[in-house]
Order: sequence, then structure tokens, then C-alpha cells
Amino acid sequence: MSFVDNSGETATATPQPQQAQTQPQSQTQLQTYAGNDITTIVIDPGSYSTRIGFAGLDHPSVISPSCYAYDSESPDVKIFEEQRILYPKPGREVVKLVENGGIIKDFDSASKQWSYLIDSKMGIKPEEENGSYANIPMILTEPIWNPIENRIKSLQLVLEEMRFEAMYLLPQQSSVSFAMGKPNCLIVDLGHDKCSVSPVLDGFTLASKTKRSFLNGALLTRLLQEKLLEKKLISNFEVKSKNNPFSIKIIEGLTKSFRENYNERFFIQECKELLLQCRPAVDPPTLAAQSSSTPARSIEAPWGEPLIFKEEERYELVDQLITPDISKPIIKSWAEANNSVLQTWHNDYIPVKRNTNTNAGQSADQPNDTPVTNDQDTNQIDAEIGDSITGLVDLIKSTIEDIDIDFRPTLTNNIIITGGLSYIPGLISLIQLELTKKMPSFKIRIITQGNSVMTKERIYQTWLGGSILGSLGSFQQLYVGREELEEVGVERLLKSRFR
Repeated sequence: MSFVDNSGETATATPQPQQAQTQPQSQTQLQTYAGNDITTIVIDPGSYSTRIGFAGLDHPSVISPSCYAYDSESPDVKIFEEQRILYPKPGREVVKLVENGGIIKDFDSASKQWSYLIDSKMGIKPEEENGSYANIPMILTEPIWNPIENRIKSLQLVLEEMRFEAMYLLPQQSSVSFAMGKPNCLIVDLGHDKCSVSPVLDGFTLASKTKRSFLNGALLTRLLQEKLLEKKLISNFEVKSKNNPFSIKIIEGLTKSFRENYNERFFIQECKELLLQCRPAVDPPTLAAQSSSTPARSIEAPWGEPLIFKEEERYELVDQLITPDISKPIIKSWAEANNSVLQTWHNDYIPVKRNTNTNAGQSADQPNDTPVTNDQDTNQIDAEIGDSITGLVDLIKSTIEDIDIDFRPTLTNNIIITGGLSYIPGLISLIQLELTKKMPSFKIRIITQGNSVMTKERIYQTWLGGSILGSLGSFQQLYVGREELEEVGVERLLKSRFR
């Protein structure tokens, strides 16, 4: 083969020896172990709403009310569609699925709601042959104070009745710590049905040091309803015309549970988002000057009337979270209905081989998840209810003081506040200021995420932590399957894998 170079002379190319083509030793593709290509469903049941979605996403696929409805003429037919639950129909009852601080009270209805949402909203259908979700594990979040009976039902429900391939019970407080990337922190969860303070060390929640308070979002809802008692609350669907003359559309046969649920999720929720505000942490003279110069805030009622709330009225509502006034009948009755302010729960660690303090009638293999109580704690709680009630800041301070002194600087430097109530304007700043005054020897640092009111990431932050864990390949070895449940037994499984 010849070619012409730049000088015009003809050159001959020397043929190169043909290289021998070597075949690969094996055409088999490498198999990935503990990969992150498994579709995992994360379910976070809360007292106000239930979040369901795929692991690896940054937002739940479905956010649905934690309730269902049924009609009086067909009580066996349960309605889980949100639009139908909120549709005004005579004889329609609304029943809550989760209450008492995030504890599921009706597992049968909860499983039907989850199956309906997974099927209709997420497009995941079980196999027609055996009704199982093949190769799909589930992560189910639970509060750290979840009783042993509910944990057993959760395992049996997901693996045996819903027939998922595998599952994992994830404590909600640990899930928030993973979502924030803080293995050592203090989780302050300000939710609708609970306000809890939980220390987390190395990703594990210390259950015996966790404390709860009845000062929650439901209490603020009750206080707002008390403010509106002098006004007859009319729902949106009952207003026929706001113009003169004002007229309403009467719907006979609406149940009390439907009205309460409808008003709570619409007008009362709108009032909470617009009117609630924390009292500024300034000197009294400055505060008086600000109050006199700050105009009152109003909200339009469903019937068209502007409801005016003065600045002091808005402050008093949120003050009940920080310094509850026991002289108010609502606060006192709310405290008595919840029995206690501070609650201590089951032991964090039970040695497997050195558990010598078992009772004669109790096997050493049975988990000890009964609440830890003593006369001193009971007397202290009764005294607090009788004289004064522990507010949110004092609850945080009490939890920190119960921790070993070596861990206190780490926890005070990593306080994570989450939950829907954390979006009350000025609340986080006031908590940090009050903690700094009460604990001057520690550096108080509060960490929050999702400060945008539009996205409200802190409402589903527990679900987000489960989504992050479910997308990790190394986490998949922690799942519990149906075969292991049948072989080991649910009680021993809870003790060995979910202590």
C-alpha cells in the first residue's frame, strides 16, 4: 500500500502484523449484591396524615388523611378516597385510624387503606396468583413508645396478611436523625397528636429517656374552636350565598364526626396557619410598643364575615405550648384526660445472655416492653399537674438533664426540631432563646430543614429518613422476611432484630 507525503514522494506503508483477537474468559455479567435497585415502599402513619412513597424519592407519592369514612346504610363498606371522605353526605361517619401519639388502633382498616393507596395511587398491584407483593419490601415507621402488642400486629400484618416480601420496623425518631444526617442528636417532634423529645445516640433512640407532652397541635385546634364558640361555625358547603341577603344550604343528617373532621381540615387548619404566632422574645416595654403599633389580623370566615384576632389573642394560643396556664379549664381538662405530662417507656437494652432479673413467671426470651414507672415519678407527675404543667422548653431541658453528662454537649449542639407545629412563626427562635437562658453552660444549636412554608418538608421528614435508608444497598440486609418470621417466631424476632 503506497501514499504520497507532503514532499511529493511516494512512500510505502509497512504492513503491521495482525493482532490476535483474544476472547473474554467469561461472558457472564457480574452480579450485584446488596444493590439499590430494589423497589421499596415506605409507609409513615401519622395521627393527622399518612405518607406513602417509594424509597429514593425526596417526597411521598401519597399524603392521605389517617381516617376512613362509611355510610350508615352500608357500614361494612369503608371509604379511603380523600375526596369522598370530605364529601358531605347524610349519615357519613369519619373514623380515625391513628391516635394516642401515632399508635395505630385499627390494623384491619389501616391495611385496607394502605393497600388501596398503593394500588390506586402508586400503581403497585399484588400478584393475582397468591396476592403477594413479590420482591417488594416495606419500611414501616413506628413511634418509640409503640407497645409490644402493636409491634407484633405490624409484623404479622405486613408479612402474613399483606404478603410483602420483607419489612423493617423503623423508629420515627431514628428516621429523622438519618434524614438530617445526625447520628447523635436530640429530636423534638412537634406533631398534631404528640410533642416528644427523644435523644438519639449512634442512630439508636433511647426509649427510656424519651418524654412526651400532651401540648400538641390538637390542643391548639381545641383552643381555636373555643375562640370561635360565640360564632356559629358554618362549613363551606353550607354557604349558598355570601351576598345580601345571606343564605345557607341546609343539609339534614350530617354527623358530628364528619363536621368536626371537615372543619378541622379546612377552616380551622387555615386559621392555624394564618393566625398562630409566637410571642416575640423582647422586653415588656418594647413588646407593648410593638403591640400598640401592630394591627390586628383578620381572616374571612366561610360565611363571608371577617374574624378579627388581636395580637395578644394570637400570642396567647401559642403561649400554652411554652407556659401552659393550668387555670384555664381547657388546659386542665386536657391534662387530666392525658393522665400525665412526662412519660417514661420501655428499657433500651436487655442483655440476651446475662438477663438474670427475669421474674419466675416470665421467660427470659420475652421482651420487656412494659412502661418503667415508680412511685417517685408518679408523685412528681401528679404534683406537676396539680400546681403547674411542664412546658415545651422545660420538657427539652428535663430530657437533656436525664442524659449522661458526657453526652449533653453533643445533644445540645444538635437539637433537631421537626413536625408541623415547628412552622409557627417565631417558635424555633423562642425555644433557642429560652434554652440558652435555662442552660447557659451549654452551646444551644437548633437544626432545621425545609424552612419553606410551601414545601413543608418537616411534616414528612420521618418518611424522608425511611426513603433514604431504603435506597441504601447496605440496608437491605436488615430486612425481615416471611421465612424468618415463620422459623424464628414473632416474639423472638422482635427481641433479636428490633430491640
